[in-house]
Amino acid sequence: MANTSTKTPDQAKIDWTLLDGDLNRNLLEYYKGLIHLRKNNHAFYTENIEFFHENPEARVLAYTRWNDEGSRVVVVANFSDNFLASYTIPNFPTNGTWHEWTGNYDVDAVDGNLMTDLGEWEAKVFVWQ
Repeated sequence: MANTSTKTPDQAKIDWTLLDGDLNRNLLEYYKGLIHLRKNNHAFYTENIEFFHENPEARVLAYTRWNDEGSRVVVVANFSDNFLASYTIPNFPTNGTWHEWTGNYDVDAVDGNLMTDLGEWEAKVFVWQ
């Protein structure tokens, strides 16, 4: 159950008992993992960013972050309420094996393309292996 307290400019204490529920506890762990990824992947330490795929019709956007030592991350976001099965992201930065961080699996980019299912309103984070 989400925190349903009334919004106020006054100080409000966090209701830590909300973490007793699986959904909230899982969400907390997910955010902890994202913070860990941001702090430990050096691709996020630079200002290097390139938006390499924009599909206005499907409402999909993809960008990459990298550093000069070889760390690279790609984020692919579906900004629609449509499930996109076997969606192909062209011009993928590097061929080879990428680890999809949110789902914890590996996928290969081949011939400059990566194919993945994109859920409604979903973003995926691919980390170069």
